[in-house]
Amino acid sequence: MSTESIVVLSAIVLSIGVGSFSRVWGRLVGLILVGGILGWGIYVYGQGGELAFFERPLSATWFYVAVGALFAWEVVALTMALRARRRAHDFAHACPACGATQTRQVDRKNVCGSCQHTWS
Repeated sequence: MSTESIVVLSAIVLSIGVGSFSRVWGRLVGLILVGGILGWGIYVYGQGGELAFFERPLSATWFYVAVGALFAWEVVALTMALRARRRAHDFAHACPACGATQTRQVDRKNVCGSCQHTWS
């Protein structure tokens, strides 16, 4: 197995490992790793070299297409993870009586903006 294949597969495994603890941090690590892979490819192709993936040479064009697609996928996944985190936070603080997520705190008690129910 080539060095390039080992590095790329290690980056994927690292991103999955971090993502198993936190979706947001997993996506951030993924973006950083994709940036590192892109920088590495720019350096290698700029020096006139060539990268191989599983013993097959990879042209610069296909490398940039693959890294661009991976970057776009990571950005979409990060956006989805941030939305899920925000929704989970909103529902955790929702009114137990009516389920509304517009609440405020008054005298260390939560007050629903919809039905005025109070709870601690």
